[in-house]
Amino acid sequence: MTDNDKPRLTTREWVLLLVLLAMVQFLIHASAFVYCGRGSALTYWSLVGTSVSIILALLAIIWSFIQNLIQQQGSASIAAQIERLQSVVMDASKSGAQFNSQIERLDEVRGQLQETASLTRQSRDDIMTMGKRVEATQKLVEDLSQKPQPIQQPSTTAAKPVSPDFSGFFTRCSLSGALVIYACYLSNKNKVAFDLAKLCGVMKHVEKMYAHGYLVASSSAGIIGYTESQGVWNITEFAQSVAKDIRQALLEKISTFQEKSPNLAADFTKSVETVETMLTE
Repeated sequence: MTDNDKPRLTTREWVLLLVLLAMVQFLIHASAFVYCGRGSALTYWSLVGTSVSIILALLAIIWSFIQNLIQQQGSASIAAQIERLQSVVMDASKSGAQFNSQIERLDEVRGQLQETASLTRQSRDDIMTMGKRVEATQKLVEDLSQKPQPIQQPSTTAAKPVSPDFSGFFTRCSLSGALVIYACYLSNKNKVAFDLAKLCGVMKHVEKMYAHGYLVASSSAGIIGYTESQGVWNITEFAQSVAKDIRQALLEKISTFQEKSPNLAADFTKSVETVETMLTE
């Protein structure tokens, strides 16, 4: 039972108690007045008064002790409530920190989804472009098959006549395709052949199958000429209109992704440096 649940005296009970105390006080005064002339009575009442004083003192001491215990219990209860409140505050702080970390994680996931969507759009555009190149190549093969061709010795050379003008190529191609073409430019310029699997291994966001298809399509379009043997590519020809300011054009294309996909731009910038180191004599 708590302090609030203990029964309390009503107003009527307090009035009755005061009346009883007043009657007792009146009887004491009346007795003192009646027996004031008798020495034995005075001695008796003196003894009674001393006894009552001792009893009241004892009651006061006991009451103080009880109040002290009650106060200590109340203090302990308040301290326990404060500890519980502090525990609740700490739990709330931990929950808030976890919630903030989850929000940051969601932001990272959203950024990764945006990068993936951007790469998906680029891949779709590249596939459509490659499809058009393949159709053009098939049509050219059909036209050539209608005419007698001289017998040639088999060769691994897959070079095509390089077209004279490809201005604006970097504004139309994908970021991954532009990086592959830049690697071809360095290979042709420095006369360094490259293993396509190893090259794609150091370039982020560029798959080997994608790079292989892009090289074949670029050859069909006349941008590059190459020979290939057991996965090692040697770029024998490269369109001069694409080679002009190619590095600056590639970096400008990467910078267009700096605001919406800074991680993607940083990866491609690092890939440019790695490819330059790999294909420089």
